[in-house]
Amino acid sequence: MAVKKGLFFIVLGLKTRYGPWWLGRKKLFYYLPPSLAQLKALAKARNDIALKESDTGSRAEKGTLVFDPMGDIPGKLFLSKSHLMTKNSDEKTLKWMIEIATQLGGRVKDNRNRTYRSCDDYYVDPADEEAARHNASLSS
Repeated sequence: MAVKKGLFFIVLGLKTRYGPWWLGRKKLFYYLPPSLAQLKALAKARNDIALKESDTGSRAEKGTLVFDPMGDIPGKLFLSKSHLMTKNSDEKTLKWMIEIATQLGGRVKDNRNRTYRSCDDYYVDPADEEAARHNASLSS
């Protein structure tokens, strides 16, 4: 099966916060990405993970690229303050992401709210559906 095109994220959980006063202090759901410290620890334990500062991102906040220094995994992950993600992943990169997420106690999800157990086995978590519906209702 070919991996679907789109955005893929490693998330460690779902957190509820309240928006700023100009949004009416409405409840919003946010996904928690792994921290840079967690990824550095993982990079020390695994030889297929390396980190370097990304040359993309805003001037105020540069992101971090997570990649395979041996070149076996073609994709790269981008870590910003709010996401650890890749776009249009291939099968090898998605498998690698699932391994990383499992080690971190998280999961891989896409921008269609599907959580991946493997490249061809995914499900929709009810909490993700609820969060998506809730956040979408705020913008309409």
